[in-house]
Amino acid sequence: MTYNLIYAAKEMFNEAFLSEAAFQLDEDQKHISKAMDGILPTVFGKLTDMASSKKGAKTMLKIVNNFENPSEISNPESFAVKKLSHTYYHNPKHTVALFGSKIDIVTSYVSGHSGLRSRSVSFLLEITLISVIELIREHTDNIKMDIASLHFILFSQK
Repeated sequence: MTYNLIYAAKEMFNEAFLSEAAFQLDEDQKHISKAMDGILPTVFGKLTDMASSKKGAKTMLKIVNNFENPSEISNPESFAVKKLSHTYYHNPKHTVALFGSKIDIVTSYVSGHSGLRSRSVSFLLEITLISVIELIREHTDNIKMDIASLHFILFSQK
């Protein structure tokens, strides 16, 4: 059976996360939920798109294997909630690296769709990307990650 990365990510961004994010960001929980409905597929889509080229896959493999903030995800349901308190995520360097010049377009679109402030969207994009990368790391911790296994994980999602 294939590991369902999308399902695991959705478990992380549960009601407890939405409630804490609304509190931390001083936003409405319904707006946070609406934003996450757009952020998760956007992040997965961009990661999959990146992994579809040899150069992009090598870059992503490097990011996954050398990620500077690895952690144990012993409880996926509370993992993202714990991440909310870290000011580290208020610097969107990973999402800027992933989306490049399109980061402003992505942020504006999600902001307009959800009703969140742009800085809140940037924070949610960053924490989502980092959480997904950590999920990939956690899942592949026991294997030697290579481009083929990265492709398998990303392209087998349904």
